[in-house]
Amino acid sequence: MHRLLRRQLKKIGLNPASESPPTLDQWRKLLQHINRAYGQSDQDRYTLERSLTISSDEMHELYKRLKDSTEARWGTIANALPDLLFLQDAQGIYHEIFSEARDDKLFRPENEIINKHPKEIFPPKIADTFMALLQKALDTQEVQIIEYELDVPAGRRWFEARMTPTKLQLDGEKSVITLARDITDRKQAEVRRRLASTVFEAVTEGMVILDRGHQVSFVNSAFTYITGHSEAEAVGQEPRFLQSGASEEKLRIIWSIVDAKGSWRGELQSRRANGQIYHLWLSINAVKDSSERITHYALVLSDFSELKRSQDELEYIANHDPLTHLPNRALFHQQLEQAIHRSKRINRKGALFFLDLDRFKNINDTLGHHVGDDLLFQVAERLRQTAREEDMIARIGGDEFTLVIENLHRAEDAARVAKNLLKTFSAPFPLKRV
Repeated sequence: MHRLLRRQLKKIGLNPASESPPTLDQWRKLLQHINRAYGQSDQDRYTLERSLTISSDEMHELYKRLKDSTEARWGTIANALPDLLFLQDAQGIYHEIFSEARDDKLFRPENEIINKHPKEIFPPKIADTFMALLQKALDTQEVQIIEYELDVPAGRRWFEARMTPTKLQLDGEKSVITLARDITDRKQAEVRRRLASTVFEAVTEGMVILDRGHQVSFVNSAFTYITGHSEAEAVGQEPRFLQSGASEEKLRIIWSIVDAKGSWRGELQSRRANGQIYHLWLSINAVKDSSERITHYALVLSDFSELKRSQDELEYIANHDPLTHLPNRALFHQQLEQAIHRSKRINRKGALFFLDLDRFKNINDTLGHHVGDDLLFQVAERLRQTAREEDMIARIGGDEFTLVIENLHRAEDAARVAKNLLKTFSAPFPLKRV
């Protein structure tokens, strides 16, 4: 007999071990006790059922609130991302899209995508690509990545899609989440970088990028051609072509101008790796970040030695007599003016001699111009032999020459020079008549 039943019988005075039957009064008490027990049982069952009902409703409400809260948080996070998120099942059907404030990036309006297959939305080739990628993501259970181009309301844009398999079941189907990111700016930047790289290598000017500490970061092929220094020799080092082309003081001035004004342009005489001197036209520009802090320096250098040589030749031709190679009238006037200023500054005397050849026209007319030219050339040579290195000789006309002498102490010194000139010209001139 169960201990609880034995205890209840004992309460009404019945002994389960007794051999005598219970009295009528004891049976009445037993029945009353059983009745109360059934009543209490009904009450307990009702209370339990009520409690379970309330608990079930509360659990359902709690689950609903938790689900709504989770979905709200997920939606908020998803919509806060700068990307598009798509939830698809294994057949490719779109179940949900997170694209708040980015509908201009959708190929079609959201309501025309939900519950649709990619082939109902996209061009056939793109749709097939998407489905092949989705199937591969599900088969391998790995993220699949693809880049594609689409015409959307925002214009023709490039996207990167990442398909990620999930454990979420959609109507019994496996699912994937696709994250589509607009990479148009990145693609355009890549194009610009390729173009810049092509230009960087294609230009005939040397191009150098220095870091903030004036160390070489990049050089192009033209730099090596101009300076003779290879990329390996240049990168990570200070720009040797600057150090060999300017004094430390000049370089300090150049860099102070660049840092203050943002740029400097000018001519330098530099030395190639083989020691050859060449003329360099250099442009330096400071590169700044958004905070106006200098991060790099862009240098463009041109070898204009040939141009410089041509300019020097043209300048020489413009200022010198082609026959005698003496300064002409224009250069003579410049040199004379400079000599006068120097004499005044140091308080010294000077002398100006004008020389011409008597009856020179007769020589041209009777012997020919080639003989006259030979005579003029010999006159110039004798003047050079007579004059000092610092004296200035010029041919200012047909048979007219000048001689400028500086740093004379007395007027008598000029007379002595004149006598020497006359003595020089007293000797005969052997002329070529053929």
